[in-house]
Amino acid sequence: MLNEKLLSEDIAGITKKANDYKAMGIITSRDLELIVAGLNLIKKDFEAGVDLSEPEDKNIHMLIDRVLSERIGQSALKLHTCMA
Repeated sequence: MLNEKLLSEDIAGITKKANDYKAMGIITSRDLELIVAGLNLIKKDFEAGVDLSEPEDKNIHMLIDRVLSERIGQSALKLHTCMA
């Protein structure tokens, strides 16, 4: 399983970026709610020992992007587009 410390740091960074994008009007309040809830659920799953990794996940950031997209759909894609 991928490193939980890196997961926590990446989630914190993504959460900050999502808040920044909301403040700039790039994403909606609803998008932000879904993103934060989705990230928190991913973190809880890792803390509970749930292995979310897939062979295509080259690193923790790719895992988070994939799982978040699977779980919340379009809101995650908006975030990914902004970060690209």
